[in-house]
Amino acid sequence: MDSSDLLKAAPALQHIVTTIVAGVPIAEIVKSIILPSTDVLGKRMAARIHRLFEKTSKMVEDAGFTPQPVPEKLLLSLLQGAAVEENEDLHTMWAALLANAASPNDADKARPSFIAILKEMAPDEAALLNWIHARSQGWTHHLKDLDWFKAEVELGFGDAKNRRLDSRMICCLDGLEAQQLIRRNYLLPSDLAEPQKVESHQVPFRIVLSDRGSAFIDACRPPKPKS
Repeated sequence: MDSSDLLKAAPALQHIVTTIVAGVPIAEIVKSIILPSTDVLGKRMAARIHRLFEKTSKMVEDAGFTPQPVPEKLLLSLLQGAAVEENEDLHTMWAALLANAASPNDADKARPSFIAILKEMAPDEAALLNWIHARSQGWTHHLKDLDWFKAEVELGFGDAKNRRLDSRMICCLDGLEAQQLIRRNYLLPSDLAEPQKVESHQVPFRIVLSDRGSAFIDACRPPKPKS
């Protein structure tokens, strides 16, 4: 099996995708609020799967390995997730997850639970997780209060002038923590380097990227290119 086999398989998947979509019963009143028809939706899903294989093939070629067959249970779950992913960054993460699953050396990176996490992940959660990862220096590195106000500005969550975290930012942190990708450590007065008054609008916690979070990011990034 070589990377061209991935592209050859894409057209054959259109029938599977269309069948899945057509098999979902939809009442007439619901159809009126859904923009694409089942036929159009099926074509869009098939197109996303085709692009998935194009991206994965490029990653496999860049990494310089001969891909191995991916177990059907894992493959079908990957395809279903990628077929309905509209965000391009998350779609590329699906392609990377598939490339790692097909790697003879890194197949164990693609854990089934990571598929479930990626299916539920919003684009802003993925952006924040990658932001945290980029600024972490090993699992013992904690991001401090001021880092979150900086993240708000850099990621477009809001503005840091009021020194208060945006509600969407907090929601993303809660979601990442619920998936055990990060850990939030709340601070006590004794944890502070210097005694200070803690106002209600300040952020009394620090964040650490969990080992699971680091492994998830690694699995959703392209295999390392060959030297």
